[in-house]
Amino acid sequence: MICIKCGKKEAVLNGLCESCYLEQIKLTFPDIIRVENCPKCNAVKVKNRWYYSNEQEHIKHLVRDSITSTDASITTDINSINYDLKTKNGYIDIDYTFSRPGISAISGKERIPMAVLRQSCPQCNKLTGNYYEAVIQIRSFRENFDLLEALKYAEKSFSAFSSMERASFISKIEKKKEGYDMYLGNNSDAKKLVRMIQFRYPAVLKVSKTLAGRKNGEDFYRYTYSIRILGISKGSIIRYMKKKMIIREISPSKIKVMESTGNFPVGISQSDLVENEFELLEDAPERRKLIVLDSRSGESQLMDPVTFRTFTVRREIDGREIEVSVYDNEYFFD
Repeated sequence: MICIKCGKKEAVLNGLCESCYLEQIKLTFPDIIRVENCPKCNAVKVKNRWYYSNEQEHIKHLVRDSITSTDASITTDINSINYDLKTKNGYIDIDYTFSRPGISAISGKERIPMAVLRQSCPQCNKLTGNYYEAVIQIRSFRENFDLLEALKYAEKSFSAFSSMERASFISKIEKKKEGYDMYLGNNSDAKKLVRMIQFRYPAVLKVSKTLAGRKNGEDFYRYTYSIRILGISKGSIIRYMKKKMIIREISPSKIKVMESTGNFPVGISQSDLVENEFELLEDAPERRKLIVLDSRSGESQLMDPVTFRTFTVRREIDGREIEVSVYDNEYFFD
């Protein structure tokens, strides 16, 4: 085909050669780009939405979507962008490329006026106003339990939370005579954090809620998560139901315990421990290796090399020795 404009025998689009086609293409750039910027956290608002990370990518998309051309098939890409949000009235310098299927890509540079409006974002407004949706009360049944260590664990765990909307934040922390209160801006974060604390520390949890007003046309409740840490750990020796037991396993829902020289662990709930007034006897009992004298037919004969006491348990044991916990002359198996 012959180009209808220059007569070259290489027409590719609308009867025009590539050079003539590109000459008639016009790109229209926006008169001004308006951006809202939070002076407290540097978040930017683009198209009615706040962004708390990668703001340059979102502004780049805003600029790209604001460029129009005389051909709807033209694709415009922003290769690089440069601006300064600290300047109230400044410029956005862009390096762009436009292309269309079947033709070469064309690059160019453009400077677009930019207006920056200083505006606190919703999350900073909440932080300033001590907004919170939930409070976690960290307490313990043991007077000498280190609640500060539990608080630091909770703060470290919380720092792993992330949100594009920046809805995850600690509004404040209050030290109380009986422990600590953490005020969280997001109730869903409180649920996750409570579960993480329970995985680390066996505890009894009570949840309550109070009506705090209306939000988005619905009743708005604030939740209180009261955690009372039991102060026990795997391997601890406790007295429960008048029996000495060792803590075998711990989970947020159940604790597995076993009596001395017992064969099978028993699962109980944290609330059962509290209701039956458990007693912590030893947090870290002595560990001792017993000698296996004989093991067959579902039984093993053991000897304590310290006391030379021998006894039989109903279990077969591989090897010539086994390590156990010792408390008050009783033996507790792992």
